[in-house]
Amino acid sequence: MKLHEKIFNQRKLKGMSQEELAEKVGVSRQAVSKWETGEALPEITKLKALSDVFGVTTDFLLDDSKDSFTAVPEEKPDATDRVLSYIETLPEKLKPFLKKYGWLGGIVLIVSGLYRMVNIFFSLVVLEEIPGSATGFAAPMILQLLLQSLGGFAIVIAGIVVIKKFKPKK
Repeated sequence: MKLHEKIFNQRKLKGMSQEELAEKVGVSRQAVSKWETGEALPEITKLKALSDVFGVTTDFLLDDSKDSFTAVPEEKPDATDRVLSYIETLPEKLKPFLKKYGWLGGIVLIVSGLYRMVNIFFSLVVLEEIPGSATGFAAPMILQLLLQSLGGFAIVIAGIVVIKKFKPKK
């Protein structure tokens, strides 16, 4: 099997597009296309990068008599590494969802901010019913609740900003 066939087969085995492979190796998609059709050969440094990406040896890639490959032993990532790598790819995975439904997050923020403000309002009403001399802390508590209601107002404003950023396209 020739080098160009091996590059094509390994890329397909890994489930990568030409663009993905090109990005990982550091070349253009057109370069990968030329490698796969046999119009061009990768540079030596790119051969090493290809072998790393495919998990094969450079010997396998260069030796036309070898049709089966010997995999380069991969280190198995522990659970923490797997979670961290998943988290790193999460924004890319969420982009289509956010473009379509991001405005819903704004509605959630608005509702939670309004809930907080209403809850604080009712706390103030109850606090007004208790004489200040009986509690000894009514004034500081009222001030704290008013400041918390400003936080609720800020959450509502953040919700409006999110809705404007992700408003559905017509």
